[in-house]
Amino acid sequence: MSKLQPILNMLEELSKRGKVSWEELFRSLREVVEKGREAGGEVVYLPIDEETRRVLKEYLAVAKPSRELEKRVMDIVLKYLILNCTNLEVCTELEMSKRLGIPRQRLRKLLGLLEWEEIIVSFEVGATKPYVAVDLSKAIREGYLSFTREEMEGLAKIIPWLDRISISRLDVEAEMYNPQSQIFYMLYQSIPSWDVYWRVFTQLWNLMLGRESGFFIYIPPFKAPILQDEVKPSVEWMAEAAGVFQDIKLLASVLDFMHPLFVRDVLFELNVPDEVSEEQVEEAFTRLVEKYVKAVSKIFQPLCNLLKEYNLSELKPVLDKWRSSEKAGRHLATGGLFGVKEMRWVVTGDYQFRGDWATPVREEHVALALAILKAAGRVGEFIGISKETLSLLNKEISVLEKALERNEK
Repeated sequence: MSKLQPILNMLEELSKRGKVSWEELFRSLREVVEKGREAGGEVVYLPIDEETRRVLKEYLAVAKPSRELEKRVMDIVLKYLILNCTNLEVCTELEMSKRLGIPRQRLRKLLGLLEWEEIIVSFEVGATKPYVAVDLSKAIREGYLSFTREEMEGLAKIIPWLDRISISRLDVEAEMYNPQSQIFYMLYQSIPSWDVYWRVFTQLWNLMLGRESGFFIYIPPFKAPILQDEVKPSVEWMAEAAGVFQDIKLLASVLDFMHPLFVRDVLFELNVPDEVSEEQVEEAFTRLVEKYVKAVSKIFQPLCNLLKEYNLSELKPVLDKWRSSEKAGRHLATGGLFGVKEMRWVVTGDYQFRGDWATPVREEHVALALAILKAAGRVGEFIGISKETLSLLNKEISVLEKALERNEK
């Protein structure tokens, strides 16, 4: 049995108890956290619900709460919006009223104050009107928001997951279900792979996820109404052996939150200097762009090599990439995209990326590869990379253009 399973069993037992008191729930969750950490895992539990319970009990007991007490409730509202940004359906006035147990008239006043202060904004999406926090700096400065050390340490662990605002429960799954991700998975599963890329990927995958680094669980707050109703904790963003991986994602997020300006990559190119000149930044950025262009060129080199010998219509018997991942031979790395079976993927013994839903190479794949290479060429020319790199890129572009032209005849 894995170290993670007993912790999940504890949470499952807790959820089966039905209606429990908040005190019992909090006590049980603390026990889960303690047991999980004793087992060497990272269990993220933000004790916000506990403070929420105390503050709202005091707030709802008085007809005219003080300004200070209202600020404490606005702190709860802001934390609710921050932690639910990946599901804006529950960030409307009605849903917040139900989940927090605050009468709508009172909640409307608090939301109005925060909106007037330009700390939150609301916007219409169909028939709904969700709220989003937009100025946490001002919220903290003006005393509307604060975090305990325990809350902030827990929040740091989940920052990488709070990078997307979405509706209709498009939370972390949006990573793989948004059109951008689907397009690239479609491409990589069908075209021949650049083996160096997948050798590096496999080694890093196994380095980070293939050895003991502690499991990871996040028990999110605000998942049950703050009422004497049936209370059930939930688990999100769970991983068997990804404790350190969460920390790496945090480091990457800290250094590259202004993506896609490549600040992180340029700093690395400059060897993380204490001082830097404009000339050094420009030179480092040029070197970096050249490396990006070379890497993109390498990604599509195997496809170009095949298309020098074969027409597009002849690739099917040559390139066996569209088989089910179950029949792909020895697996060096494997995973499911957020547990969805029809999105399973593997990296095979010959360093090919495969997936259950790949298709034979079609005109669409070649056209997409061509568009990406042309984009790389435009960027390279604009930044001023070497003529040698641009020449190699243009040769690949020519191969793909000719392949498409032959296919049209």
